[in-house]
Amino acid sequence: MGLIASADFLNVSENRSLKRISDESGSRQRMMRRIGVFELIDGEYVGHIATLNFKCKATIKENPYRKNAGEAEYIVVHADAEVFHHDIGYAWEKTTDGAGHPYLLVQLDDPSFHKTISAVLIKGGQKNIYNLFWDRISITDGDIEKNIITEELIPYIGVLRPIDKVTDYLIEIYPSIQEIWDPD
Repeated sequence: MGLIASADFLNVSENRSLKRISDESGSRQRMMRRIGVFELIDGEYVGHIATLNFKCKATIKENPYRKNAGEAEYIVVHADAEVFHHDIGYAWEKTTDGAGHPYLLVQLDDPSFHKTISAVLIKGGQKNIYNLFWDRISITDGDIEKNIITEELIPYIGVLRPIDKVTDYLIEIYPSIQEIWDPD
């Protein structure tokens, strides 16, 4: 399977909203949307979250309420909250099954959201920069690995779009890409 997943991978027959984008150009990568950018500063992720109805400065920091191993390692805090409760979500440390890339699984909630937002925080292409991506359907480890690879390759290839094809040049500058995807 190439970097751009086929419609079969999306299980289009199960999801009517995906049928409109089920052509060859449809992909999980394009469905995942960046809703936040963070910088890692002294063990805390400091940045912004922005959706159509919600914008805030946010910090993802160690969860001071954590008592059990299964509870979230991090808490997402609305940095400008003065009058109301400032906790807007939680995050868990995870690693992908394939290449073992670390990421944070983030759950955000706010009264303006229809339901809780599931997102992943992954390292971007620049030093100490992390991007927060969300998806309406379940995000799998494979999707996260594809997003991580794309983010890591941005400084090399200078594009902000999903990679259509694995080339010899990409394999040369990022050898582990061949282990994750079979080139066309």
